[in-house]
Amino acid sequence: SGTASVCSGSSSTYSISAVSGATSYVWSVPSGSTITAGQGTTSITVTAGSTAGNISVAASNTCGTSVARTLAITISPVAAQPGTISGTASVCSGSSTTYSISAVSGATSYVWTVPSGSIITAGQGTTSITVTAGSTAGNISVAASNTCGTSVARTLAITATTCGDVTRPLTAVSNPNWVKANFTATFTDSDELGGSGLKYKFYQVTDLNGTERRANSTFGFFNDNFNSLHADWTSISGSWSVANGVLTQSDAVNTNSNLYAAVNQTSGNQYLYAWKMKISGAGTNRRADLHFFCEDATQSNRLNSYMVYFRADGNTAQIYEYLNNVMYLRAEMPFTVNAGVQYDYKVILNTVDGEINVYQNNVLVVSWTDTTPLTLGNQVSLRTGECSVEYDDFRVFKSRTSSVTVTAGNALTNELRYQNATATSPTGQIVSITSDVAKNISLESSSNVNLDFYGPYMVAEVRDGLGADISTQTSTTTVSGNWPTTTDPNNTVTGYSYAIGTAPGTNNIVNWTPVGTSTSFTKTGLSLTVGTTYYISERSVNLAGIQSSIKSSNGFTVVSGLMPNDNVENQLAKNVNLVLYPNPSNSMLNVDGIELGTSVRIIAVSGEVMMEKTLVDDKIIDVSDLNAGIYFVSTIINGNQVFERFIKE
Repeated sequence: SGTASVCSGSSSTYSISAVSGATSYVWSVPSGSTITAGQGTTSITVTAGSTAGNISVAASNTCGTSVARTLAITISPVAAQPGTISGTASVCSGSSTTYSISAVSGATSYVWTVPSGSIITAGQGTTSITVTAGSTAGNISVAASNTCGTSVARTLAITATTCGDVTRPLTAVSNPNWVKANFTATFTDSDELGGSGLKYKFYQVTDLNGTERRANSTFGFFNDNFNSLHADWTSISGSWSVANGVLTQSDAVNTNSNLYAAVNQTSGNQYLYAWKMKISGAGTNRRADLHFFCEDATQSNRLNSYMVYFRADGNTAQIYEYLNNVMYLRAEMPFTVNAGVQYDYKVILNTVDGEINVYQNNVLVVSWTDTTPLTLGNQVSLRTGECSVEYDDFRVFKSRTSSVTVTAGNALTNELRYQNATATSPTGQIVSITSDVAKNISLESSSNVNLDFYGPYMVAEVRDGLGADISTQTSTTTVSGNWPTTTDPNNTVTGYSYAIGTAPGTNNIVNWTPVGTSTSFTKTGLSLTVGTTYYISERSVNLAGIQSSIKSSNGFTVVSGLMPNDNVENQLAKNVNLVLYPNPSNSMLNVDGIELGTSVRIIAVSGEVMMEKTLVDDKIIDVSDLNAGIYFVSTIINGNQVFERFIKE
């Protein structure tokens, strides 16, 4: 008994039952085979050669040797070493190359290995493989195998060279520092000289709502740093929670968790989806993904959508398309997805030509082009299977040209909806990303935007004159005014302007004139009219160019002949106690701030003395006989001549 079909070089045992009267046994084996043990006994061990033949045995004793018993055996050789490997020995990193050998007689399979970083994308086990080259040189080897073993390997040394366009494109964004309404953001994008050229240009607009940075999803943007689980996310299945700025799905049994949010995605645009993700758990089929361009995320497979799957146990990236909730695998690529490691993922979708590019840590992983692209996308959906997953910094960008108009204003329908909380905390941010024809993706560029809707506070008062407020002056060529400083809670006040007119808020005498940060002015070279009342108006401006409301003085009247030897403003500044009421008055005018026995005069703006009276019994003047107009009460207080204006109705 024993194996009739053996492999060359293998060791096999052959045996017979003992023969009565026999004292010894004579064995013979095919040429090239060797009896390594047991000759003369009923059992031998044989190392097979390469030639088929008979194993025979005869019993013997002192009387002679019996007729031999035989067993025909066939010997199969180990597969021979493959011949020369055909294929390119010098390759470009990232390129796809085919390597092949001629079939080896007797071989049933072939074992290929490639240098570290290179990936066999097709053909393992056959005479031809397709390899995506990494960046490390080394050997491509192949050994033939069959049931008798594996041959000596044949090798081909290859070198990997960086060639073609492997340089990231560049992008930068610029915009006004301070804005108060819609504005233009400008982008500067470029690829290296001789590069493949730019293909995709994306941007995202976010604003600070007082606690965190979000985006208006109706414009095709999304931004969530997961400070909390926001109301714009809806959980259909799975156990979703937010802690320490990370979104976690912790149900490691669920095979199709679903957390979705509305994002307006329009056919004809391109979109970039970016997020950070870490897969963990103890399962053996751990996977996590993003559904994008979903038509109805409430359905089991989001009705119609695209999905990119990352498998930690299969170490693959896959692109799926769902049509009427039916899954179709469109592309997959082996690559490393280590459990417990956070990766940065990006997906580019071109809704026009159907191209989808998937990146891990900004390195292209897998691509596919849908020749009949989906046309309706309303949501995005996070999906996990049989694992725990952490998500962070989920964002959506959309395509742009070299400049875009960004809507800004105090309405939730704008891209920028909130003004600065302080002058040093920009509410807006614009982020730009580009990709070239060679699928290199740029680093991000961002620019902050300061937004202010309301401008500075109005000043508390405007005073005629350079000191305390005056009521009259004799100069017809010079006007002075002053006011206190003001503030802006969301911005910085950069300057003040004044105007002079014959009514509050008007500028018919002096147009609006900036004075920088000064809170006073003196304007000369005027031609004022005696008897006319003039008003000084002031407004402030901030960095955004927003002006405050106008504040006007209570006016001053130009008079003549009242005090030929003194300055009206200076004497009026001394008039801190003389009070007239009611003012205006049509009959009796009360005078406070003087003693009984004081002489007073009533003087017209022309300088004519209309009345002179000593107040003996009371401090009341009957002005009922005066014509309507502006007059002044004049008297002496503490040796100084003082005036106070009143209006006769």
